[in-house]
Amino acid sequence: MITHCRIANIRSTVDDKNVSGYVVSYKIISSLPDEDPLTVLNAAAVAHGDKPAWDTSVRCNGATADQVSQDGKSWLLILTYGKSISPWDKPVDIAFDSTTFQSPMLKDLDGKPIVNACGDPPLKVVTFDDKRPNMQISFNFPYFEGTIKEFYDHDGDDNTPKRKRIRNDPMMGLEGMWNFCNTAENKINSKEFLGSEKHTVKIAKCNARKIADAQYGDYWEVNVSFEWKADKWHPYLHRNVGLRARGSAGPDLYPETGSDKETITDFDPLAANDNRISDILLNGVPVTIPQPLDKNGKWLYYEVDGGGKVPAMDKITYIPYKMYEELDFGEYFSWDIKEDAKRKKTDKLGEDGEDA
Repeated sequence: MITHCRIANIRSTVDDKNVSGYVVSYKIISSLPDEDPLTVLNAAAVAHGDKPAWDTSVRCNGATADQVSQDGKSWLLILTYGKSISPWDKPVDIAFDSTTFQSPMLKDLDGKPIVNACGDPPLKVVTFDDKRPNMQISFNFPYFEGTIKEFYDHDGDDNTPKRKRIRNDPMMGLEGMWNFCNTAENKINSKEFLGSEKHTVKIAKCNARKIADAQYGDYWEVNVSFEWKADKWHPYLHRNVGLRARGSAGPDLYPETGSDKETITDFDPLAANDNRISDILLNGVPVTIPQPLDKNGKWLYYEVDGGGKVPAMDKITYIPYKMYEELDFGEYFSWDIKEDAKRKKTDKLGEDGEDA
């Protein structure tokens, strides 16, 4: 049984990285010889991770107990304190990189279409090395099972709900994290995100790993990769070309708009004014290279001297298709996510650490 416990000495320290800390010595006296060392270690009622009253910027990170008398009743308990950050207080890590891929080249840098001397496109699409910038963020938050109370941002002292969080509550267990990652992955931004306009950013990857920590308990390590596309992920622009055309072929060309890609916004193949479809012929022979079409499916060509025809490759149009679901990234990945986690965990466990 411990009969005496008092601080004998406090010594401040600075390590080679100029990080301050403390070494606190306690004189412990027991009524029994050869007291259980664990009882001595707990005599000062200081747990691993506790903060001293005189400096809340440090935490207890170590303890030793030495027997210092021949009768086995006197002990010297030494506690060390240093800078320590809980996993969920760890700042968000941000890294930048790029994704490389092959991109089709329809026009050169001067805007000239990639065609041969007869105006025909190559049999095999010309590609070039391209890249997209991406950003990876990593952050942690606590893991625990159970239902978490809905959390609101409050406006003023009247406790009136200002804004309800609409993102998933990831500070749960396995099911909550699964939903969090599955909801985010492969989505594009529905609103401006980090200065980029909507539909230009996609979540390429979202994964999480559960880590066990003896001091702070289990927590999630989450990694999210964002990928940028300057000409937008949505809509996907499909080249409007083919080997067949609707109705009688004729020079129904689009006017120049100054844009690299003329987009058909009112495309409806079932509403085309002429549903007769036939092979596109050049000199009486069906073409084998896809030809440009207008929004009604008619062949786009130029007439040349002698009555010949060449495809109007500089007039290629594009049909937009929706490919990705949208998500408000700013709301889903609010930068105060770790503060939310701590507040939600307090709501769940209660102020005294017991289940609420």
